[in-house]
Amino acid sequence: MENDPNNKPGRLAVDVSDDRLRAWIRLCRPDDADQLSESDVLAALEEAEIDINPTVREKIGALIPLIRSAEDKSGRYLIAEGRLPVEGQNGVFVRDESLKPNQAALKDDAAVDYHAFNTLITVDRNDPIGRVAPAIPGTSGEDVHGRIMTPAHRVEDVRLHSTVRRADDDPCVVIATVSGKIVFEDGALSIDEAVTIKGDVDFTCGNIDASVDVFIDGTILDQFRVKSKKSIRVGGAILAADVEAGGDILVRGGIIGHHKGRVCAGGRIVAKFVEAANLEAESDVEITKEVMHSFVCCRGRFSVTRGAVIGGEVYARDGAEAASIGSEAFIPTSIIAGVHPNILEKADTILAEMRAKEKTIEGIRERVRPLLLGMKGLKRMHEERANELLVKADRMASEVAMTKAKCEQMVREARSDVSPAILVTKTVYPGVRIRIGHRHVVFGKELKGPVRIEKQKIEGVTEFVAVSQVSGSVTVLSSSRVDDDVLEAPFGDQDEAIATT
Repeated sequence: MENDPNNKPGRLAVDVSDDRLRAWIRLCRPDDADQLSESDVLAALEEAEIDINPTVREKIGALIPLIRSAEDKSGRYLIAEGRLPVEGQNGVFVRDESLKPNQAALKDDAAVDYHAFNTLITVDRNDPIGRVAPAIPGTSGEDVHGRIMTPAHRVEDVRLHSTVRRADDDPCVVIATVSGKIVFEDGALSIDEAVTIKGDVDFTCGNIDASVDVFIDGTILDQFRVKSKKSIRVGGAILAADVEAGGDILVRGGIIGHHKGRVCAGGRIVAKFVEAANLEAESDVEITKEVMHSFVCCRGRFSVTRGAVIGGEVYARDGAEAASIGSEAFIPTSIIAGVHPNILEKADTILAEMRAKEKTIEGIRERVRPLLLGMKGLKRMHEERANELLVKADRMASEVAMTKAKCEQMVREARSDVSPAILVTKTVYPGVRIRIGHRHVVFGKELKGPVRIEKQKIEGVTEFVAVSQVSGSVTVLSSSRVDDDVLEAPFGDQDEAIATT
């Protein structure tokens, strides 16, 4: 809406727009056109408080002949214009190109792995993460009255949290001071030291490869990969996915692998149940209800506090605990404790090779010994050859001793700090195999708990026993060496020296 015309008597009226950016002159009485003068225009503009700048004065000179020559003298003529203020621009953060989400352009003929699309990018400490551009100030405007019009918004530079800093050689380059996810919100730049997924790990976010803790409210769906240098917490379940953490993996629901996925933790794995999955943990595996048809390897202790282990194989260096093992359907189920079988097999192979070399060494010495006894009658050539053989035998003996020492160290480092045992509170079913070190027992009938299955020396012989947790009675179980038909136990009594701590 424009302002009302000048109501005072005169030849001219001045109209001003509501935004005060334009002003027009019009004749109050068209018959006065011939008597119109510059002084009349100036007087009207001054009365309306229009700023009479050089541009306005220039327009006044051209206005009078224009009005006089117009056929319709009732129109109005633009005489003054203001200018709008120019809004400034806040400082901005531009992420480094290598850290932008991986949303590759799709090609018609190309095979696309949609799981690999990644909208979540994390950085490590001291990584450059991008550049900040400083704020650009706005410029003021001016209305037709000559009044200054300031920009509506105040500009701000990017605010840097303590988790980021400017590079020493280029203050526009920003560097992370901690590991985490880049967050730029409301003009503030920071590193969030955890990645949080509000829903499932699916095509919305794609695979995750993080250097920080990962919190997932939902489920990790089939064929997705989640990796963290720290811990992973899942509010739902893990399906046939590859999940790897440098720390713990804590799952509120279950792990259902369909014999495809893999869950690997540098710390513990904790879940409600496990089915058809592959689990590996550097520490303990703690399952609340049951483990079915799965393969579990942990270098700590394995426990199913309220359920059963049915099918598959469990290796737990420090021992295991379950309500029951196996089932009435005679499903083969293995529980292994102590030194890992792979290490035992490797040690056995090395020791067998060393025994063969020791026989070779002894053979050399036996051949040379008679020659040494008759040394005075030997030709110089034969004497040198005998000495060469002795040096070779000594060198081989030294290598054998060093290899055996390394082998013993490998086994020592693989042993548990505790005496590994299997605690069963309810039932061990037929078809269950329990192995500790080189010995194992296969159950042909039910064993009721609560019992502790372990190895003990009985009259100088290492035996598997079941120790009642109620009465303390000890029952010897029928066990055998796993490799009785392969080779003798190295290091003397194997079950004490290499197998079971």
